[in-house]
Amino acid sequence: MPNRISIRSATPAAAATQAAPVTRRVTGAGNTPKALQPPAWGQPRSGATPGKSTAKRLPRRGCSRGTSSSPSGTLSGYGEFAAGHLGWRRCAADPRLRSVTPLAYGRGWLVSVVFVLISAPNLGSAQTKFTDKVVLQGTTASSRVTLQCEVTDYTGEAIVLRTPASKEDRRFPAAQVISVKTPQMATHDRGLAHLKKGEYDQAEASLTQALTDEGRRWVRREILADLVRCSLRQNRYAAAGSQFQRLFLADRTTRHIRLIPLVWDDTPLDAETRITAAAWLDGKEAVMRLIGASLLLRDSRYGKPAQDMLRGLAQEPGQRVRLLAGWQEWRLKQRSGEVSDLELARRETLVEELEKELRPGPWYLIAKAHLIRQEYDLASAAFLRLPLLHDSDHPVTPRAMFNAARALEQIGFRRQAQRLDQEVIDRYAWSPAAKLSQQAIAKPVQGTSKE
Repeated sequence: MPNRISIRSATPAAAATQAAPVTRRVTGAGNTPKALQPPAWGQPRSGATPGKSTAKRLPRRGCSRGTSSSPSGTLSGYGEFAAGHLGWRRCAADPRLRSVTPLAYGRGWLVSVVFVLISAPNLGSAQTKFTDKVVLQGTTASSRVTLQCEVTDYTGEAIVLRTPASKEDRRFPAAQVISVKTPQMATHDRGLAHLKKGEYDQAEASLTQALTDEGRRWVRREILADLVRCSLRQNRYAAAGSQFQRLFLADRTTRHIRLIPLVWDDTPLDAETRITAAAWLDGKEAVMRLIGASLLLRDSRYGKPAQDMLRGLAQEPGQRVRLLAGWQEWRLKQRSGEVSDLELARRETLVEELEKELRPGPWYLIAKAHLIRQEYDLASAAFLRLPLLHDSDHPVTPRAMFNAARALEQIGFRRQAQRLDQEVIDRYAWSPAAKLSQQAIAKPVQGTSKE
């Protein structure tokens, strides 16, 4: 079987540097079967009459080139012959290599070196285009399809990619995507590392620079989502809203809709956020009016305009904005302290009809409704849906886990509640809920605890 050489360089210089040592390794006498090794210069070919030149027996027709690159990123044509299949005979007919034919006749590896210098630049540039790895759901629940490709776009509706074997873009539903791996800018990697450590100023600076450095539109949207996460972790709703606006306008079907900076519980706002949210109420974009109304719904000055805005948004053509506005209205109605059986049953049906990315906030409201009705076991189960099924960097997720712990305390499961508090501290140390959990753990345990 012929040896195959993989080239990954993107530039001619790099390709030559990488390819030459590999070529020598696979075409040297130690790797080529003796029967296929070219004779030393000046020695007759096996079966030839001594003293007679064999050069005249070389084929006069053109050399079979093959292609300079292949979908798998390996050399073919010349490369296979030069790697041990008497390519020194075929290549002698190539006008580009006639100047080295005498040496090639006696030193087959030199032909391979010349060939790689000619062919590798084109191969390297083709190989570096397909550096993304996409895993798709197969025809069955357990099957997976892995594609080495170039992702050209990725929205909430579909992923568009190009494979080495296809000349045109291929489109797959976003729901079919299991995972996507792609090279990132160094500034993007640094930003994510700072974000993980809780170094938010450095994270925001690096991610902002990555937004400038990155040229791929779909990756720029991912960076915007990371900036929203960074702001939400600091409870900076004004900054998070501005960043989410850029993300939403770039892709109204965004997969990161769960990061929309809506308020699902009583959250204190600073003066900057109140002023910014009031300006959003008068904006043109429905999604920003929704965010502004959500932030100001309990405000003494802007509460009434916010309520009117939510009622108006319930008639908006955009389905996502319309549905979220309806759930925000229910948040206001819970202030009465009464939730009927019929209303709760209807809401539990409606939440399952929502797309998965819209469910975290509505499930939080359903859990609060169970608390109002003093159904603590059902409330705890509903709260835990957020960290278990809809985990995100939105502050509502750790708050839901904290509330689940308090609901368990009400029915005597104090040890389980402490475990949840500890998990809030470990997983969401950045959140206000983590401080509340620390205070809850520090309190002395009173009464008996159910196992």
